[in-house]
Amino acid sequence: MIDAHMHFWRLDRGDYPWPTAELPALFRDFLPPDAAAMVSGSGVTGVIAVQAAETEAETEFLCDLARQHSWVRGVVGWTDLAAPDAADRVAALARRCGNALLGLRPMLQDMADRDWIAGAAIDAGIDAMIASDLALDALVRVDQFAPLVRRAERSPDLRIVIDHAGKPDIAGDGHAAWASAIAPLAAMPHVHCKLSGLLTEAGGRPAEVLEPYIATLIDLFGPDRLIWGSDYPVLLLAGDYGSWLGQARRLAPYPQIFGANAARFYRLDMRERLLLLSADDNVAVALADLTAGEPVPGGAALIEPAPFGFKVAVRAIPAGAKVMKYGTPIGSATRDIAPGETVHLHNMQSDYTRSHTREMEQEA
Repeated sequence: MIDAHMHFWRLDRGDYPWPTAELPALFRDFLPPDAAAMVSGSGVTGVIAVQAAETEAETEFLCDLARQHSWVRGVVGWTDLAAPDAADRVAALARRCGNALLGLRPMLQDMADRDWIAGAAIDAGIDAMIASDLALDALVRVDQFAPLVRRAERSPDLRIVIDHAGKPDIAGDGHAAWASAIAPLAAMPHVHCKLSGLLTEAGGRPAEVLEPYIATLIDLFGPDRLIWGSDYPVLLLAGDYGSWLGQARRLAPYPQIFGANAARFYRLDMRERLLLLSADDNVAVALADLTAGEPVPGGAALIEPAPFGFKVAVRAIPAGAKVMKYGTPIGSATRDIAPGETVHLHNMQSDYTRSHTREMEQEA
């Protein structure tokens, strides 16, 4: 099982606007050892850490935690997608975090401009996310669903997941308006939804009030596009970990919601089997023996088997173009190479081979 929405913070880092001292239950450090003790015995074997501060420094802090704790399977981070150099920022952050970075989350719910996510100002940043194979966690409320629809229409290759089901007004009995507004998003196959945060939105009401909301999500998204998350430690404001997990499993009795969907959406298995170290890379390196048909970053599938250590094209490489691995050119394509094709000396002229041959000729 995978918990697809967990937060970690260390307050002395100093870049968290929230929580504040007015929330004593949350105003302390929450780190992987705390969570590990809490989830023990739950069946959860991996978690995804989601940003809580609008800084790249916090994202790198979370990526460091993922490197230190293997059960932290990856990170949903942050960078300024509206910055003039947003494309460079996304690529650089992806390079620094490597396989640990799974996606990005702009703090949409707090923005005065409710249409921000749909604007052309972030197109370059979104395109860079797609190029780096990063997903978008959409932290939105109901009044931002329509702009998110427009973004999803403009960016069909962007994997999107709605955090906390869009924070319906459960305490205010807002089911009808929420269900109508989320339906167009659910109709888009590249949009998923997190079954998380709902207990908090219920405002202390009995868990039974969640039933119509979860039933609607299952009806609209189906069991294959719903992803469970705890929203720990924010969850502690409304309940405890084991109770929320048990309630969710009872109301949404589909095992894929509690693990397989998260692994597929965030490409966890692929990231652990194919190393794409730099956003500039057009080849990934197989970390295991791979078979034809397996997915590769960018949405393609392996055309042929790729044994351990082989290079795999993650996007089309035209004849004559540089082959990039680990952020470094290693040669040039001698013919057009398709996404999902292995790359070696039958379709690439190696820079190493050329230089080695020159050295041999000079010695002769």
